[in-house]
Amino acid sequence: MQFTVATSLREYLGRAYTLWQQTLAETWPLTEAEFRQHIGSGLLVQENHAVLAEDGNELIGFLLVQLARTYAETLNATIDLIVVAPEHQRQGVGTFLLEMAIDHCHTLNVAEVRIGGGPSYFWPGIPTNLPAAQAFFAKHGWVGSWTAADMARDIRQYETPAWVYERASETPLRFEVCAEADVYPLFAFVKREYADWYNHYSIVANLGDYHDVLLAKDEDGTIIGALILGSPQSTPYRLHSRWSDLLGAESGSIGAVLIAEAVRRRGIGLALVAWGVETLRDRGCSVCHIGWTWLVEWYGRLGFDVWQTYAMCEPRQP
Repeated sequence: MQFTVATSLREYLGRAYTLWQQTLAETWPLTEAEFRQHIGSGLLVQENHAVLAEDGNELIGFLLVQLARTYAETLNATIDLIVVAPEHQRQGVGTFLLEMAIDHCHTLNVAEVRIGGGPSYFWPGIPTNLPAAQAFFAKHGWVGSWTAADMARDIRQYETPAWVYERASETPLRFEVCAEADVYPLFAFVKREYADWYNHYSIVANLGDYHDVLLAKDEDGTIIGALILGSPQSTPYRLHSRWSDLLGAESGSIGAVLIAEAVRRRGIGLALVAWGVETLRDRGCSVCHIGWTWLVEWYGRLGFDVWQTYAMCEPRQP
């Protein structure tokens, strides 16, 4: 058995997908095209490496490490996926893959390592419907500190309750689709309010998907809120929805909802999300997915239900 680190993953993707099919397909069905796109391309701010376990020409273990620089130029890493062939499980293969990944991050001077949740991810944390994965990481000292949720709802007949816009109208504002001229003010807004999301917005802008950013502006035209949409009309490179077998081919998404701190708790955020749902509905989406949130009751006011949950672990020094 041989363990190696690969920085070019193209030749391994087919065999890695076979491992996915053997271990995860029943619970988390994924097409090979979606799998390859997620792992093989990488976004503008990330680089994908992998730790491989091979027995001859057979790939028996695969661990994906996603490396990304934050807006502050810190290099962080996420363990995005670990799969071991069923006949080789409980033989120490997964443990060795994880140890090699941590060592690899150390050699790269990574500041911290997380489980899931990088710029592009399969899951934000450890799916709670994979108890064996939870037990594996707990065994190796990864302690879940809180639970995140993905939420979803059918939006084909969606109508925003009148009170949502009535409350937001107490603050003079207007909603607009982002235009190219809005990009630099948008970047300044995100950097000021929550710089960790700068990369998410810059990816959308750099790909030219301005129509997928919705803005809230005050009466002077200053940006006070923003969110990112994903739909079948988005640039495919962004992987707006990778769970089409579970959510439906016409699913859309809303993410990175950000409201200026000075105007929060006035109903602006919920109204902006409602307009986002209406926009996805009008673009032909049947389901709206909200990923990686703890605001279950807040989104629930628009009819969203918890779809999946994830154990979120504290980051570790490599």
